[in-house]
Amino acid sequence: MRTAVGRLVRAELRLMTRDPLVLTFVFAFPVVTMLIIGGAFGTAPDPAFDGVNPRTGTWPPTSPS
Repeated sequence: MRTAVGRLVRAELRLMTRDPLVLTFVFAFPVVTMLIIGGAFGTAPDPAFDGVNPRTGTWPPTSPS
């Protein structure tokens, strides 16, 4: 890791591991946020969408053929 980018990455990783709060927000916060948002909307079929379960949908949404 003699390149400038390598030294920069190494220094940033060293700084990140020194502060436990940074590690919490980097790893735990996104997971907790996904669980909260996912739980808020749920997976119950919605009659407005012809009773389709949100988990069975596709992305990007496709029209029925």
